[in-house]
Amino acid sequence: MDAPFSSSFSAARWASAAAGPGGGGGASFAPFHAEAPVGKAARAGSASGAASSASHENEGHFSVVIRIRPPLQRELESPAWHHAVAVQQGHAQVTLQEIVPEPSAADRACGSAQVVNHHTFAFDHVFDQGSSQPEVYEGTARESVASVLQGYNATVLAYGPTGTGKTYTMEGCRLIGPGSDARGIIPRSMEDVFQHIRQCRDPRRRFLVRASYLQIYNEVISDLLKPDRTNLMIREDKRRGIFIDGLSEWLCRSPAEVQTLMGHGSAARATAQTNANDVSSRSHAVFMVVVEQSEAGTAGESELAAGPADHGAWQAVRVGRLNLVDLAGSERPRLTGATGQRLEETKKINQSLSALGNVISALTERRARQHIPYRDSKLTRLLEDSLGGNCRTTMMAMVSPAAESFAESLCTLKFAHRAKAIRNSPRLNEDVDHRTMLRRYETEVRRLRAELKESQDVRESQLQLLQQHEVYEVCDDAGFAEEQERARAEQELRLSDMESQRCSLEEDKAQVARYKQLLLKQREIMIALTQRLQERDEAILALQAEVDIRDRNLAELRWQAQQVPTGAGASRGVAGLCAPLAPAQ
Repeated sequence: MDAPFSSSFSAARWASAAAGPGGGGGASFAPFHAEAPVGKAARAGSASGAASSASHENEGHFSVVIRIRPPLQRELESPAWHHAVAVQQGHAQVTLQEIVPEPSAADRACGSAQVVNHHTFAFDHVFDQGSSQPEVYEGTARESVASVLQGYNATVLAYGPTGTGKTYTMEGCRLIGPGSDARGIIPRSMEDVFQHIRQCRDPRRRFLVRASYLQIYNEVISDLLKPDRTNLMIREDKRRGIFIDGLSEWLCRSPAEVQTLMGHGSAARATAQTNANDVSSRSHAVFMVVVEQSEAGTAGESELAAGPADHGAWQAVRVGRLNLVDLAGSERPRLTGATGQRLEETKKINQSLSALGNVISALTERRARQHIPYRDSKLTRLLEDSLGGNCRTTMMAMVSPAAESFAESLCTLKFAHRAKAIRNSPRLNEDVDHRTMLRRYETEVRRLRAELKESQDVRESQLQLLQQHEVYEVCDDAGFAEEQERARAEQELRLSDMESQRCSLEEDKAQVARYKQLLLKQREIMIALTQRLQERDEAILALQAEVDIRDRNLAELRWQAQQVPTGAGASRGVAGLCAPLAPAQ
């Protein structure tokens, strides 16, 4: 798991997980009734939850947000520290600066650097480094929790490089009380779920909350709440959809029980220390919550009017599933210093994240693919509904503000920006009997009849108003003909102007063609002249070479003549030497 924003927190471990959870995989899950609300505050909370749920109906049902963690102490103390991330446009746009150090050693010692490029991305929301845990939860997961309570599937996905605060965002600090602001998305989600159950005033409605916790370590799925269950398989059927065969489910009756389960599961999760993080997640963790709500009753007098077949009890069951995913961070071994087993873990992590990227690329291509590679990894197979399926998904991408993490931050922002184009199709997960369906159909028919009667009344009133204020106008034939003649003249004038412009364009094209031919001829002439000049230069060089050879021979002969002794012998020698030169003279 990623360390929180304070690097000293990585040494803190929650060791108080001695008390076991309240249920196990083989326990019988008895539903419990909702309690009455305690006052006005409870009703106000319910109204705010409904408003958040209504605002979640965004296009595609796939939102992407960015969270920028605060700088670490070691980053601030580094001489190369520079803040490279800026939030703009009302927390809807983020700009990443590419900063390079100065070439001079003196400038680098002063901490100066150059900004060579800017990369700007737009998202649904961008949380800067000053954003608190409650603000992040309100802007990301509260709507998902409200959707689950209505009977939809929802997923909150934390993605980013190692050491950017994914686990802190999802879980928060462990050694804190239940009312602390450092709580993460998972405990806050469970508090909202049980608060909604307590505020429900309908005595016919019953709730059942189950939780599971798993990890994917080196492409092997294991149960974090029952560590002896490993190498679990992913199954799929028409009724349950995609599920993990053999994964334990635990009945939860309060947020405290969920926190206990989280403590047991987090203690069993695979972690290790790297150069980038004191407590680094070596596996992907998925905390799954299933909220079942059933509504039962008997047919009233209004429903009995349809006939005796409607008499009896009815029941409707809605099932909402919430997946809270804490992905292991992408790593570069040269930065994290991973070797041996850590290096093998890094390979598996990067392999599964690469498969996730391939699925997102296939889902966001302009030309739809026939095959989406969900089965390339256990992670993408498990998140198949969350990526383009029956789910409302929120992806949170975490980045570091430090310039030294520019490459990782840029890859994360590009990945998240590509994921924005995913389109999901959430459906209400509801199982009802025939009496309930008949009751709902009757209610819908009554509503449609009321709307039809209202529309008929409005139409009659509009017709009466039109009859009262109807005005008949007689068009003047002469004026109409004159208007037509003027329009015809304007049309002919425009046509003549267009024809003149066309002729002018044709002449310009012909002139351009003539200029082109002339330039081609000039080019051919220049090429021929160039060839003749080259031939002349070659002939001159050849003649110059012959002259140089003769000059050298003449110089050698003169030098030999100077070396012959004086006297008769010299005369004969000179005569003998000069005899061959006579033809040359």
